Amino acid sequence: MAKCKYCGKDAGFLSSSHKECASLAKQAMTYFTDLALHVLKHGGQQNEVKQALDLAVQEANLNSAQQEQAALAAIASSLESVLEDGIVTPQEEAHLLTVVNAVNLPMARIQQLPVWNDMVKSLILSDILSGVAPNRCASNLLHIVLQKGESVIWIFNGVQLHEMRTKRHFVGGSVGVSVRVMKGVYLRTSSFRGHPVETTHAVHLGSGSFIITNKHVFFQGPAGVVKMAAKKIVMAEPFTDGLMLQMDGVSAKQRTFQGLDGLFAYNVITNLNLL
Repeated sequence: MAKCKYCGKDAGFLSSSHKECASLAKQAMTYFTDLALHVLKHGGQQNEVKQALDLAVQEANLNSAQQEQAALAAIASSLESVLEDGIVTPQEEAHLLTVVNAVNLPMARIQQLPVWNDMVKSLILSDILSGVAPNRCASNLLHIVLQKGESVIWIFNGVQLHEMRTKRHFVGGSVGVSVRVMKGVYLRTSSFRGHPVETTHAVHLGSGSFIITNKHVFFQGPAGVVKMAAKKIVMAEPFTDGLMLQMDGVSAKQRTFQGLDGLFAYNVITNLNLL
């Protein structure tokens, strides 16, 4: 006789749960999400929210894995709701923090949700547009030297760097005649009718970390660190999975970074002047 995965009592032949227990569990999981969305909209006290969720867990006999599933679903729904209009307000951030603390899950587990990064990116852009230097990104193990007052905004790992290089060569030839001036000595009179041709091609410089601070853009790769002052970037062009940057200066090379959220990086870099 199989045991019910909710109440632990006999569930009957070839059955893993009682219908009543499964129904209560489903209601409890829905309640998690409904309560989270209510707090997100209207606010609430963290201890009261936690007590309500604990009571739902007890009444539905949810085990730890089922409780985690319900909590993650509630947080994911909350994040998606916040991001519907693309703007995360300080009030929504505070209410969301109440929900996150109330479900009592390890932060590392919550950060594994695909929508979590989208929320953090939205908060970073909101900070920048408000004139506040974001401080939402861990920057351990970076081999870059930051200036006084400089902080890391975002890090993309596994980024491919390509740099545009120009080659010049001449095409054409010379024409003319040879005139004998003495025995065994000839003088050739000719003119070169060639012209220079330039070709541009991309050179792959390796894979590394693309780092945005409030003052610079860095690429930390196998050949060292490339440093670009944000105020000297004169052109930025985003695409689906990358970004092209052009620095000021006659000899500045066009660089393309592939393997990152190009639109997010573009929006951060082009608005750093607000900080």
